[in-house]
Amino acid sequence: MAPSAVVTVLSIILFVSSPVIPIPASFAEGILVLSTTASPDGGSKVPLETNDMKLNLAVNQLAILHLLRKGASGNKCEGMTGMGRGDLEEVQRLREELASLLDTQCPLRDSVAEVRDHQEAVSHNQQKLENYVKDINASNNNLNGTLSQVRITVSEMSSNLLKIQEDIKRLQEQIAMKEQDTEKNNSTAQLHDDMGATNLWSPGRLFRHEGQEFYLNTDQKKTWKDAREWCQERGGDLAQPNGGWDLFRQQLLQLLPPAPPSGHQGVWLGASDTQQEGHWVWLSGTPIPHNFPWGRGQPDSNGRTSNCLEIVHEKDVRREYNDYMCSDPRYFVCQL
Repeated sequence: MAPSAVVTVLSIILFVSSPVIPIPASFAEGILVLSTTASPDGGSKVPLETNDMKLNLAVNQLAILHLLRKGASGNKCEGMTGMGRGDLEEVQRLREELASLLDTQCPLRDSVAEVRDHQEAVSHNQQKLENYVKDINASNNNLNGTLSQVRITVSEMSSNLLKIQEDIKRLQEQIAMKEQDTEKNNSTAQLHDDMGATNLWSPGRLFRHEGQEFYLNTDQKKTWKDAREWCQERGGDLAQPNGGWDLFRQQLLQLLPPAPPSGHQGVWLGASDTQQEGHWVWLSGTPIPHNFPWGRGQPDSNGRTSNCLEIVHEKDVRREYNDYMCSDPRYFVCQL
């Protein structure tokens, strides 16, 4: 703060806080002599020691206000031509206070400049931070795009992997079927070799079903009783498949010669109800289960005369399990 401003403020305070001050006629003289002051011992007046004209002016003005205030408060004024020791000390004190205020002005300006520098640095850092945030957002967008592409690639790879697994499973099934066919062919060939060596089952057709070996005789037709004896003479018996009866029937029908244009063609198997009407059992004594795949409306017994089990084969009509008269000649299947 400039000295004149300080003096102005102090002057206002002094005038406001003081009563109305009568201005003496010798006021002009007092202004002129304020540039000097009495010596401490009351001798001749000496100039105030200062090189700052503005500070001298401020001190002079404060001295005038001080003297006027004394006069207004009832103290005698010895004239405006000089100051006493107390006045000199008061002026000196005011001068020192003003000098102290002036001394603090430069550090204050420096502090203000430092604050401004800090504000500029903060603004610069804030701009850099905003740029960093923009860069981070851009990087996040790129990362999200890359992540989406990775997810799409993983999804495609998963789909391809499922297809590969399905292909492998299909190939394994094909290999298993080929192995079964190879094993079946080898077993059939071995069975043919064995039968050829003994010449017991030839001519005829051999096949396997669920681990059992069967021989289809299509060379001659026999009654159910004669067919069983023929099988027994060769160490077997009429066929008694353990299960999978639909598949057994399909295998057998593929081996049979074509059905005649008209008439009935069938193949004897090893089951009957000759011991008890309606109670069908295999030759081993095992009852035929209730879920056995009989043909529609079978067994019908046909007046208690149909007591033996056959697979009937009529051209484009019936290919099913049926009960028939045991005395009628049929092809037959032996179980080895």
